[in-house]
Amino acid sequence: QSHSNSINLKGDPESIEYFKILLNYLLEENPTSSQTGRPKALAMNLPSKVLNPPQPLSRVNIEQAIDSDGNTIFHWACAMANVAMIEFLLTLFSLSINSGLNNFRGETALMFLVQFNNSYILNNFACIFNLLFDSVLLTDNFGRTVLHHIALA
Repeated sequence: QSHSNSINLKGDPESIEYFKILLNYLLEENPTSSQTGRPKALAMNLPSKVLNPPQPLSRVNIEQAIDSDGNTIFHWACAMANVAMIEFLLTLFSLSINSGLNNFRGETALMFLVQFNNSYILNNFACIFNLLFDSVLLTDNFGRTVLHHIALA
């Protein structure tokens, strides 16, 4: 069953299908879930179906919201602490996705990430922080930086 049934995806059929592939990969490849309760290792390589988006890339509405708070695939990749997916999205979709991409509350992906403990469990916060460093001083709709979000978490 697709996780994206309740999301109103935008785009042509091929780009919507690719978006669903990204979303399902992100939801199914949770790096913090395992039988032992310890983090499982992230695959260094993403599956080919993720690595081969339809062309031109502008067809894929990559910055569209996937939840009622306006979070994007990028926000959730960061929240899941999936470094491979974060790097992939930042590199391939650099014209649409950047560290300052906001949800409906004005939260950057870094602000959203600190609301979860996945990067702590995976011990990769420093790596993700470096990738999103240029968003550190950005503020949300309430004037809060990521430091405020850390204090609230």
